[in-house]
Amino acid sequence: MKRQYRPAACSRERGATAVEFALVFPLFFLILYAIVTFGLIFAVQQSLTLAATEGARSALNYVYEANGSGSQALTDRALRYPGVRRVIAHVAADNVASHKVLKRAGFRFAAVGVSGKQRYERTAKTKSAMMKG
Repeated sequence: MKRQYRPAACSRERGATAVEFALVFPLFFLILYAIVTFGLIFAVQQSLTLAATEGARSALNYVYEANGSGSQALTDRALRYPGVRRVIAHVAADNVASHKVLKRAGFRFAAVGVSGKQRYERTAKTKSAMMKG
């Protein structure tokens, strides 16, 4: 058997790699964490910018329908749900445009509320009323 030669310096450096790793690893981990966090922040910022751009684009392309067809479609949809028999809208007395839109959408004046707002109602047509007209 041949005897292996081990210098004394080698035995004193045992575990030096583990110590170096323990000192350097947190720095590398911190750099990696910063890169990933910056990427996530950048992705969220881009997403919000895109959403704001799309919202502004759709607002520019939106055509307001003053003929009441939008409110009529919403009311028709609400009245189709089971258990919904009427839709009520409260409008300020001086808001003439809203009064006209509600009348065109099939609402009828019901009463004046305590707060001075006027109440309009639209009820669901019953099956017998649908068969008549």
